[in-house]
Amino acid sequence: MRNKVKIQKLIFLIDCSGSMNGQPIESIKQTLTKLTYRLEKYKRYRVKVDLQIIAFNRVARFISKYSICNMVATDKTNLEDAYRKLGLIYKTQRHFDYPPIVVLLCDGCPNIGNYHRALNKLYAYPEFRRSKRLAFAYNTTSIDALAVLREFPEIPENTTTNNSIGEIVATVERLLDKTVKGNFYNSSKNLSAVYKRYKKNNYNSIYK
Repeated sequence: MRNKVKIQKLIFLIDCSGSMNGQPIESIKQTLTKLTYRLEKYKRYRVKVDLQIIAFNRVARFISKYSICNMVATDKTNLEDAYRKLGLIYKTQRHFDYPPIVVLLCDGCPNIGNYHRALNKLYAYPEFRRSKRLAFAYNTTSIDALAVLREFPEIPENTTTNNSIGEIVATVERLLDKTVKGNFYNSSKNLSAVYKRYKKNNYNSIYK
């Protein structure tokens, strides 16, 4: 049990609509590729970070971490379908070792679909409500876009405008560090306390 590897889900919802074409999508692809290697460091804490990527434009689709470089920015923004795909994760996996970390990265308002409908369905899942959810308005300061994104995180103030993918990933890493390392050290302390009680009880039984 002590050596059991636990899973921390890290889910990115990436806007791949036409307005993200060019430098924005290329920057995202490069940084996410680097991130896949950086996540290996958490294995020392007996945690595997399961990175899942949902890329969305007119439709949403799961992207393998091995095919990040194939993401193409084109077409409209269908946030409803992105939320629907996210819902499949919570529907098929009812239990998580740790609350998932979900990051929404979008540069504008949805212009297709009804995202409220899909978002309301997400809130029906207790594990979604417990998830740590962040939203970044990338490459935009639109008040309307910010209003849409603020509906996603568990704390609306976690929605920020940031044009640096590197800083966004650094924010996610800090959250991972806090969650993974915190759980690891708390678990180690608990195991140590159990072992000490066991040792004490064993000692008393021998010398009674």
